[in-house]
Amino acid sequence: MHFLVPCVGSLNSTPVVRHVVTTDVNQDRLDLAGHVADVMPVNVAETDLKSVMHGLGMREGFDIGLEMSGAQPALDQMVEALVMGGRIAMLGFSPGKSPVDWSRIITHRFPVDELEKGFDAMLSGKSGKVVLDWG
Repeated sequence: MHFLVPCVGSLNSTPVVRHVVTTDVNQDRLDLAGHVADVMPVNVAETDLKSVMHGLGMREGFDIGLEMSGAQPALDQMVEALVMGGRIAMLGFSPGKSPVDWSRIITHRFPVDELEKGFDAMLSGKSGKVVLDWG
């Protein structure tokens, strides 16, 4: 499941969230999301995200994407739906081939029981991405 968020605002104001769209291919999870939060659930196996954007009156892409599935096709679709300069937070990584060379971006790895070291690395300002391994 991932979330896509278009924001609006001026340079002198705080961005305001206009729509939150949650996407998945599992209808049960989408139904749950629609019941527990003010989101627009979209089954991307059945509905094209570009048509959803058009229906919301969006002329550009989403500003923020939260990718949690770890599925490469989900990430690919999200990248296509983002506005130029949009941001993605990834909570899942695809085990398959990716167009991004993560080995150049991930600079530190720690087991979850050493999470303090991970936060120290991030706070030092001398890290790329820090991964905590639950495995």
